[in-house]
This record gives sequence, C-alpha cells and structure tokens, in this order.
Amino acid sequence: LSFIYQFKSLNIDLSCFKNLKNLRSLGIKLDTTVGFSVPSEIWKKVELKYLSLLGDFPPPINFSDKLNSLTEGFLINYAVYSKIYNNLKFTPLMEVQGAPKEWLGEELGGFRNLKKLKLNSCGMNKLPESLEESPLEILILAGCKGLSNVDVLKKMKKLKYIQIFSCPKIIDYSFLTGMQQVRSVDVSKPIESLNLKELPALDFYLVHVSKGMEHSFVRNDGEKFRQVGSKPLDELCALGILTAT
Repeated sequence: LSFIYQFKSLNIDLSCFKNLKNLRSLGIKLDTTVGFSVPSEIWKKVELKYLSLLGDFPPPINFSDKLNSLTEGFLINYAVYSKIYNNLKFTPLMEVQGAPKEWLGEELGGFRNLKKLKLNSCGMNKLPESLEESPLEILILAGCKGLSNVDVLKKMKKLKYIQIFSCPKIIDYSFLTGMQQVRSVDVSKPIESLNLKELPALDFYLVHVSKGMEHSFVRNDGEKFRQVGSKPLDELCALGILTAT
C-alpha cells in the first residue's frame, strides 16, 4: 500500500488511515514546519520498504526504528539530511541528493549498517576519508560535478560495486588498481587505464558510450550485476551481490 495525499493543514493527523500497518512506501515533502500526528499503536506496525524525505524540513517523526526494514530505497534531500543525520545511522541504504560543496560528509563513516549509498548531485570535491572503514558494498556517484578526489575508494576493502555517472572531474581511475574485491564497475565513459588482469574478481564492466549504446565485459555470472542500482537489497542478497546480515 502506498498513497499520495495533499494535506491543506499545517497539522497532519494520520490517524484517519486505519490500514497504515500495510504501508510500504512513504514520501514526505515539507517546505515548512508542521505538526505531525501518528498514533503509536498504528505507527509501530508500519514496516516501510521505501522512504522519501524531500523539501527543506524533516517531519517530526522518529524514523530510526523503521530504517532496518528499508530494502527498496531511501531518498533524502540534503536540507532534511543535515537536520536529522544523527538519527539515520542504522539505515542499510541511502541516497543523498543536492548537498552543497561545503558538505564534507565525514559523518558517513559512522553509518555502520550502510551497505548501499548513492550521492546524487552533491557538490563535494572529495569523498570523505571516514569511508575507509565503512561497510559499504555498493557506491553510486551520479551528477557530482565538482567531485575529483575519490582516493579513499582504494582503501574500502568491502566495496564490490562502483557506479559513476556524470562526474566529469573524475578522470583518474588509478584507485581501481589493487582493489582485488571489486566485482562490478559501471561508468559513463571508458577507463583507458583499466587493466582487467589487476582486477581478478571483476565479473562485470559496463561503459555507457551514449544513449542506447554500451560496451560491456562479462565474466562468470557477471550479468547479474546489471541494474544493481535499482534492485532491492533483499534481491541483491539473494543474488549473492550483497553480504546477507
């Protein structure tokens, strides 16, 4: 069950929805602060699979006990993230969008359950060093126009899947050298320096040359890595792409 509902009051009461226990997808966009009421006996039965928090303000609800069930996606605007990130550290997946160049992202190293992270249109020029000890297995960088320094990737020993799109300042892919555990690389332009012999675990290499055109290298069961970015976590675990927890 999912729904889209436009509230005209600044005090939102979800008690009118009696079947919230079946709610799996929830998106909230707030451009101002509001009152938000969800009866605890109803809210505790909700098991979300997808969550979207857009706009400029977070809803006054504690989502921390709902994060472990998220498998299909968690999209959050930076304006909201910056206000509540301390309450999000148990999420297994997250997509942060629209962060300014001043954001360093060092707190991401403290997200100890984070398996899949997407940074979308974020302004940082360097990935945070705190990711070195991160449990991240899937990293997607999309539309990060100023990002150039991704050296920390070569220190991330659990990272298996890397996808980089529309990040024009990332021109040095030498970080891949020695990443023995990387199984899939998905990029929007060819990596001239890529030596497959240096990546013995690599089973899937995809280059999106132009719209509708791509070059790929597939080895063993590498085809299963196609569309990793859009697959739910439980499906990725079943395919053996993610480590089951």
